Amino acid sequence: MVRVVLVDPVPEARATAAKTLGTLVERLGEINFPDLVPSLIRTLKTDTSGVDRQGAAQGLSEVLSGLGMERLEGLLPDIISNAQSPRSTIREGFMSLLVFLPATFGTRFQPHLPKIITPILKGLSDTEDYVREAAMRAGRMIITNYSNKAIDLLLPELEHGMFDSTWRIRVGVYYTKFPFSNIFISNPLSRLSENFCSRFPASLAR
Repeated sequence: MVRVVLVDPVPEARATAAKTLGTLVERLGEINFPDLVPSLIRTLKTDTSGVDRQGAAQGLSEVLSGLGMERLEGLLPDIISNAQSPRSTIREGFMSLLVFLPATFGTRFQPHLPKIITPILKGLSDTEDYVREAAMRAGRMIITNYSNKAIDLLLPELEHGMFDSTWRIRVGVYYTKFPFSNIFISNPLSRLSENFCSRFPASLAR
């Protein structure tokens, strides 16, 4: 029943179902839900509706949080690989997972940021709108959760993205950061924002 609610069109219902699944797996163990993780991964790879993939991403994030870092670390290479899959629906599904993982794991996920920033930046230049949107949400989630704690780590990657040769990445990084510009007023990213804004019109013209 809880698994079915993961594909509910109401976001709040999906969030509640995801947290419930995570709690159940944490308390009862994965041994009692042997097909849960594989089935959620399969859903992320399907060509069904985006709501199904969103629900699976949120559910898998909560389940992995309940299972612990070791389980996540075992899957992370496949997650990153699928976020760059030749199939756009798979890219969107696993990019959505990168939206939820930082918020679900919190500071525990911080050591893995270098591994996911590059695929997210690539996603900002994707040919499909829904993949770019997922990548932008993932970038915003990282900034929201880690800007103050991991600025030394994020700054080089964001700086590189702002001046990337691909205009979509430059514009995407700008808009990823822009809604949270108040966070960066007192740190070095404000300098990057000024530099990028001076180049922004030229970026759009290309």
